[in-house]
Amino acid sequence: MTNISINKAMGSHSSLKVPSLKDKRIAIVSTYVPRKCGIGAYTKDLASNLNLLNPARPVEIIAMDGEDENHTLVYPSEVNKVIRQNQWQDYVNAAAHINGSIIDLVIVQHEFGIFGGPNGAMVVDFVKLIKKPIIITFHTILQNPNDTQRKIINKLSKKAQKIFVMLPSVVDTLVKIYQVSRSKVEVIPLGTPNFSFVMDNLELKVKFGLKNKTVMSSINFVSKGKGFEHVIQALPEISKKFPNFIYLIIGQTHPVALKREGEIYRTHLEEQVNALGLQNNVKFINKYVSAEEAYEYIQLSDFYITPYDGLEQISSASLSYAIAAGKICISTAFRYASENLSGGRGYLVGEKNPQEIMEAVLHGLTNPIQTATMRKKCFSAGRLMVWPKVAYQHLEVFDNVLYRQSKKEIIPYPKIEYIKKMTNKVGIFEHSYDTKINYKEGYATDDNARALIVALLHKNYILASTYLGFLESAEKKGYMYCDKKITGEWDGCSSLGDHFGRAIWALCTASLSENSNIKKRAILLLSKLLPMIKKLKYLRPKAFCLMGLSMFVTNDLSKYSSKIISLAKSLALDLISAFEESSSPGWLWFENILTYDNARLPQALLVYANKVGDSKAGEVGLKTMNFLIDQTYDIEDKCFKFIGSNGWFRQNKLKSIDDEQSLDAAATTEALIEAYQLTEKYYYLELAEKSFAWYHGDNVLKQPLYNPAKASVYDGLGRNLGTIGVSKNQGAESTLSYHLAFFALARVQKINKKMTRDIRVEKKCKSLLSRDFFNEASTDCSCIIIE
Repeated sequence: MTNISINKAMGSHSSLKVPSLKDKRIAIVSTYVPRKCGIGAYTKDLASNLNLLNPARPVEIIAMDGEDENHTLVYPSEVNKVIRQNQWQDYVNAAAHINGSIIDLVIVQHEFGIFGGPNGAMVVDFVKLIKKPIIITFHTILQNPNDTQRKIINKLSKKAQKIFVMLPSVVDTLVKIYQVSRSKVEVIPLGTPNFSFVMDNLELKVKFGLKNKTVMSSINFVSKGKGFEHVIQALPEISKKFPNFIYLIIGQTHPVALKREGEIYRTHLEEQVNALGLQNNVKFINKYVSAEEAYEYIQLSDFYITPYDGLEQISSASLSYAIAAGKICISTAFRYASENLSGGRGYLVGEKNPQEIMEAVLHGLTNPIQTATMRKKCFSAGRLMVWPKVAYQHLEVFDNVLYRQSKKEIIPYPKIEYIKKMTNKVGIFEHSYDTKINYKEGYATDDNARALIVALLHKNYILASTYLGFLESAEKKGYMYCDKKITGEWDGCSSLGDHFGRAIWALCTASLSENSNIKKRAILLLSKLLPMIKKLKYLRPKAFCLMGLSMFVTNDLSKYSSKIISLAKSLALDLISAFEESSSPGWLWFENILTYDNARLPQALLVYANKVGDSKAGEVGLKTMNFLIDQTYDIEDKCFKFIGSNGWFRQNKLKSIDDEQSLDAAATTEALIEAYQLTEKYYYLELAEKSFAWYHGDNVLKQPLYNPAKASVYDGLGRNLGTIGVSKNQGAESTLSYHLAFFALARVQKINKKMTRDIRVEKKCKSLLSRDFFNEASTDCSCIIIE
């Protein structure tokens, strides 16, 4: 499978606001503001940004109180429960609340020190009580844990459906030291604001009384091990050469250190400043700064430094902010800094090494061209950390977890009897009314092409031979006739319309058949049609041809292979060019109108991208697929509403919502499956299931279009179609499209390798269709088995 990043394809497109179908109710167990804790500030930012993407169900917070808080903090309204760190009954009550609520998924922000018991062991028994899916975010993973710490991480990981960490290297640590399954771990950056790149920060410096100063800062709780004394020792030489250089140590003394030893460490730092005569070069800002204040201090700084003594730390919010703001960053080589400042994005200095700190600062001050490049590298790397993207990555994983946890209806394997009924020795008839074949309308090449693929999927080679024979008879000098009368005459002239493209698609499928006779005949007919592909004018036949020809990228067809691959590339470029010519910021499509079988256009590019790894084809395929989802998936009704055939949807005009066609549900299902296979994003698969469920009543009228008694499909859905809005016509196009969608979805769900069992989708239908309407159906929903 080719996995192409969708970040570029998504861009700022509105699909970002609805990455899944279901509004999720998320609960986060964590410290929380106003508690003075970095994880609490992180959780506040995470919750706020998740709410922007998932506004219908705001995040619920279960706040962890420290030993000293004891319910004295006044939490904001999103906090529904508070757990006192060492009160076991609070954990029990919180778990009961989660289990009895509409919460879909729980995130536990883990740090050993915020939970009760030895090394915070109470959290293990707490998560055992929770019956909802759980994700654990690990903020500390030690490379040399004690036995208790190792067991806690291991047990939490076994309970979790997914694990979030902020560094790629931590994955190996979890696997090797904590015996965690690699497949459970997701790396998601620590979120940052979407800073602007500011070269001139004079205005902020003036605001804070730092005009004409070169500013270096550190923002953190002040306590031993943070390494501030080593920075102070490096300053005399710097201040001699740059007297206006000032170092800001921003933050209050750590509450635990303050309780244990008071202000001993801060006093030591102040004495050190006085002894070195650095009163004009060091400033202490002894307060707990809000997130907004921290952002301002970061932006007014020229340099940012994290001089920690220890090298275990796997996250640093303030360093992330500095990177995202494009500052000159200096740090000891603790794990988070080492990975994020590599590649020339900053200075890594030795632990407890004032000399290297001094050299790094002086180099930065005296080499403006190099530092400008360094800043731009930092800022560019920071674009991957901004909160909208980080929150979106969280929602993608939520989709994955909830998709795997969801229970779905079972849709039976479709029988082929109705297709047989509509077929005679010539081919499959085009139209049927209430299961009565309309012989007068004759046959269509489009339907016989679809029928050939369906017959091959069912491995019914007798039927396949009939449909292939129809296509053989439709060919004339490389062109194809479209419609055939019941009398045997062709209606109109042979041409290169949609029917030609669908024939190519079907013949390419048949050319790879296990049946030697079918394969030989298909290759022969295909060889007659291939030269005409270059003459195609319209997008849909080009798309159908591209889907067929893409099959041969990985399948050898002897002397035709190189020619076919070249044709496929040319068709893909044609579709991409059409998109580039017709698209605009509010209209990401190949032409100025949405009509029928729309999803086949992005599907063709996605099929091609899946086969050859063409990133441009994948990018355009995803952009247009996302645009089509926006136009056809109704967020309020939570179902697809396909473009109505009574008026279509022209750019800057009103969208038709009358007479949805069955073929659009199939095309959308298949295209979304290709998007899922390209990106491995579960919301595309979930959308594919929703699209297929349209046939089973998950539509605007809550009416099923699939007739389980006949294994036929009604042609359309609309408020003007009969008493309940469903067309009684059951033509070849609708039924064959349903089979194509079923097999595509069954293949990706992997329900049965032999393709003889059912598939699972969500079904929502009213039992309004009468027994007469279904004719022989014993019950409206007899095809559904609830797991």
